[in-house]
Formats: sequence, C-alpha cells, structure tokens
Amino acid sequence: MKNLTSLVLIAVLMLFINSCEKDEFQTTSDSVLKSGLENNKNIIDNAQAWFNSHPEENKYTLLEKKDKLEWNKAIINDLDSILIVEIPIKLKENYILKVDNEEHFNVEQRILIYLTQDSTYSLIEFFISDEELDYLQNTEKINYKVKEKDFEGYTILMNNNEEIIEVKSFKPETPLKSASSGYCVYLCWIYNDGSIQNIALIYCVMPAEDSGSGGSGGGGTTIVDPTDDIVDDLPEVYTKDLEQNEKALCIYDKLIDGAILNDFIKRYYPPTKPFLPALGELNLTWTLGSSTKTVPIGDPDNGVYNSVVIQLDEASLNGQSATNNALNMLHEALHAKLIAEMYDEVGSTDFKILYAQYKGWGQGDLDAQQELEMYNFYITDIASALKSYDESQGINNNLDEYKAAVRYDLADEIFDVNHSEDDYNSYLKILIKSSKTCN
Repeated sequence: MKNLTSLVLIAVLMLFINSCEKDEFQTTSDSVLKSGLENNKNIIDNAQAWFNSHPEENKYTLLEKKDKLEWNKAIINDLDSILIVEIPIKLKENYILKVDNEEHFNVEQRILIYLTQDSTYSLIEFFISDEELDYLQNTEKINYKVKEKDFEGYTILMNNNEEIIEVKSFKPETPLKSASSGYCVYLCWIYNDGSIQNIALIYCVMPAEDSGSGGSGGGGTTIVDPTDDIVDDLPEVYTKDLEQNEKALCIYDKLIDGAILNDFIKRYYPPTKPFLPALGELNLTWTLGSSTKTVPIGDPDNGVYNSVVIQLDEASLNGQSATNNALNMLHEALHAKLIAEMYDEVGSTDFKILYAQYKGWGQGDLDAQQELEMYNFYITDIASALKSYDESQGINNNLDEYKAAVRYDLADEIFDVNHSEDDYNSYLKILIKSSKTCN
C-alpha cells in the first residue's frame, strides 16, 4: 500500500494551440513595474482590503489550498486606466501546481486584482513553462505586464467562476506534448513513490473545431463545459433496487424531497461546473438484503464496481415503523457522506487506506468512529429530517423528541449503554410506535 506523504494540487494540462502567438515583450516606460512608492503601498493595501472583504468574489478552488497570499511581494501593473495588483499565491507545504505528463514544465500561480474607476474584480493567472520554478516565481521578470523577451511558455487567465477567459502561447520551443487535445486541470494527491491520484477536475479548455474562430487568445482555443466529453464518468445514485419494495421507495422519495438526505449524498450526484471531482465516477447504490450496512468501494463485501453500497434489511423494512426505517436510511446515507469526505481527503478510494485512516485515530473501527462523529455533529440534522418525514405523513411531534430518540439510538450503538426497557420505550416511542406504512 502506498504511504501518503504529501498532497499535491496538480494542474493536468492538455493544451491545443493551432498557431502560437510570437509576442515580443519590450520593457518600455509605460510598462515599467512600479515598486517602492508610498502611493503604491496604498494601492496594494486597498487591494488587500477589498480581497478580505469580498470572499464570495474570490472563491477559487486553488485558494482553498493556499498557505498565504504573499502581499509583501505584490506588484502593480499600470495599464492606463486600469491598475492590476498581482500577488503570488504560496500554497501550503507539499502542495504544488504541476503539468501532468510534462516532466519538464512547471507552473506558477498568481491572483490578479483589477482596480478600475467603475469596479474591482479578480482573476487567477497561471504561468506554464519549462523554466525552473525559481525563475517563474521572480515577479520582476515574470508578471502579467512584463515578461522577459526570452520567456517561453503559456499563460492562462481564469475568472472567479473558474472559467478560462484567455490562453496565450509565447514562442515555446518545447511545446507541451499534449498540445493537440485541449487541457484540463485536476486536483490531485502525490504519494512518496511519486505516483499521482486525481481528486477533482477544476476546469477544461478544448480545441475549437474551426481554428479560425479566434477562441480565447490561444490561436483557436475555445471554452467548453468540462462535463461535455466525460458525461459517462459523472457520479450517479442508483435506486432501482428500492423499486422492488414499495415501502422502501416511498420512504426514500419522501426523504429525498427534503434538503438533508440530499445533502448527505450530494457528493454522489453529478456536480455543477466548475468543480467536477476527478475521483469522477464515484457512485452510490441502494440495495435490499438481509442486513443494514454501508460498504465502501473495494471492500470484499462490496460487489458493485466503483460504488459505495447502502444495503437495507428488507425484513426490517417490512416489519418496523416507517419512521424507524427513515432513521436507518439517514444513518446509512450519513455513513456514505463521511466515507466520501474521507475519499476526497486522502485522494483515493482504496478501502485499505480508508480503514487505516480511521484505525489511526484510535477511536475504534470505521463504523464506531463515524457514529461518534454523527453523535457529535449530526443529531439535529437527522432529527429534523425525521420530523419532516413524519409531517409528510400527517404526524406532528416536537423536534426535541426526535433529537432525544436519535441521541439514544446512536449512544446505544457507540457506548453500548445498558438502558432499561422503560428507557427504551420512552426514548424511542416516537420511532417504534409510528405507522408502519408510507403514503
């Protein structure tokens, strides 16, 4: 098993350029990098204040992995009526941007804050080159406005919707090997043996059908929805087996109409752009069987390819109250949610890594640890979903009664509490005495 030693944010880039732009950049008086002036400090301070006060306008996947923005290295580009404050993005330790399958190419990343008379906004810029990373990180030589005449590589601009708005090529003598098929950017893990595990697709640029169409500054490059060519790899929730049990399907349909079950399993839905998980085909399958359990991908008890499986005990479905069955569904769906979160955190669906992570916490096995997390953080969510389900059946109870029942149920599993029969009937009466039917 691979030992996870570092996390890498990797840009997997396949860049199509029909005709490279032979741009020659001269350092002239109107493109001089301004630095060291008191007025410039005020401009940078204003840009920083805007960034800090507008988090929604600066919500980039890349920035979630930053250690800091290096404001002490910020520079100002003067474009007549526009000032662009350019700030290097320092990623957390062991994070790096790199071009996949392009061993000789490095990537540097900056955030650009545009200050105009009418508005302020930001973009992310990537510099891609076979130059050494230290060279690319030299803001005086490599920046938005001033590039040394011998710069060879590519630049990409991305807006805060994580859409590419510009791709340019600067006379690269060593073009990207993947230059014929467009490019995609992925979030990935790196292991100590150097291998890479994709986590999330951030965006894609695909080649234009007509090289004369102009594209986005990349000699025929155009922007497309990144999901267009990979629809078959999108996640899916399979519920067909539930159709075999009318009661099970009815309860599921009532719960999925609410926000909470949807939230628990949303990681298994096709995501909206720009964030497409690169674990890609991470599916969820609901089945009926002889026990109730949630089985991770790759577990020997899981016979469904690349899918977390939630199995519901059909005998219990038929014999228990509908509200108690709703609790079981929510409980197992929450297991699936926490499993998916761990997949994203470790960057792998290897069940051995999953179990090792939980074991390493010293809190017991996967089920026990997840149920402790449910007990600490999800009682109100589960109780609210149960209350909403019962209300759909014309049953009205106080939310606190549902919370007490959920807390008792989880405590019984986690702590093996020896409750009396009176306690059992008192706490769980809201579940066990509910109707057995679902309408």
